[in-house]
Amino acid sequence: MIIISMLEGPNNKDYWFAIIVTSVGAILIFAAIVRGAVLFLAFLKGYYLISSIRDLSINVIGVAFNFIMPLVGGSLLLASGSMLFGLDKKLHAARIRSEDRLKSRHQKNVLVNSMLSQGERNIFEIIKARRGQVLQSDLVGLSGYSKVKVHRIIKSLENKNSVRRTRHGITNKIFLVER
Repeated sequence: MIIISMLEGPNNKDYWFAIIVTSVGAILIFAAIVRGAVLFLAFLKGYYLISSIRDLSINVIGVAFNFIMPLVGGSLLLASGSMLFGLDKKLHAARIRSEDRLKSRHQKNVLVNSMLSQGERNIFEIIKARRGQVLQSDLVGLSGYSKVKVHRIIKSLENKNSVRRTRHGITNKIFLVER
C-alpha cells in the first residue's frame, strides 16, 4: 500500500531505490516465515531427531540460518526502505515549500512593482540590488536623480510601506521592508 501511494507522486523515479530495498526486505521476511513453518512442521513430524548434543547444535545452526537470519535481515531492509520513503517524502515536501516561497516572493515583487511609478521602481530596484539597504546619499549618485527627487521618492516609498529610513550621520540609511 505504501509503495503504491508513493508511486502516484510526480517524482516516482526518486523512489526506486527505496522500493527495491523494501521489496527485498519483504521477500526475505516472507521466505523466513515459510522456512520457519517448514522447519516447525518437520520437527513436529519427527524428521529431525535429536539424539545427541551434536544433532542439537546442527539443528540450532540450521534454524538460525534458515529462519532467524533472513527474518532479521528482511526486517532491517524493510525498516530501511520505509525510512528511505519517509526521507524522500520529506525532501520532496521541502523542495515544494522552497519553490512555493520563491513563487510567493516573485509574486510580491511583481505586485510591488506594478504599484510603483517608474522613479519609485528604479529606486526600489537599486535598494534591492544593494541587499536591501543603502545610504540615501548613495542613491543620488546611483540613480542619477537630484537630492530633492530622491527625497520625494523615498518619502513616497515610505508612505507605501515599501522602505523605512533611519538617521545615519548627516544622511539617512534606507531599508527595504520585509513582507
